[in-house]
Amino acid sequence: MWFFENLLPNLLIAVVVSYLTAHWSLRKFYSEKWWDKREKAYTELLDALYDLLQYCEVKKEDYGDGAEYGDEKLNELGRRYSAAIWRVKRA
Repeated sequence: MWFFENLLPNLLIAVVVSYLTAHWSLRKFYSEKWWDKREKAYTELLDALYDLLQYCEVKKEDYGDGAEYGDEKLNELGRRYSAAIWRVKRA
């Protein structure tokens, strides 16, 4: 009888409190992870859009003014442009 009167209620309270604490902690952890993933995705998308914009600016200047850019720079911008297009499509 002593077990049911004194120890069992305390044990049940401890189990319930432990369960709720673990549940809320995991929920907060997954919520923070979700925001980290979202931040990474937005950063990647903005970087890709910047690369697209930079490529278009160089092509506009090259076409309109006749300013020549080196083949190495154009190849690098073209490579980044292609990668940026696929990153934007994936997003």
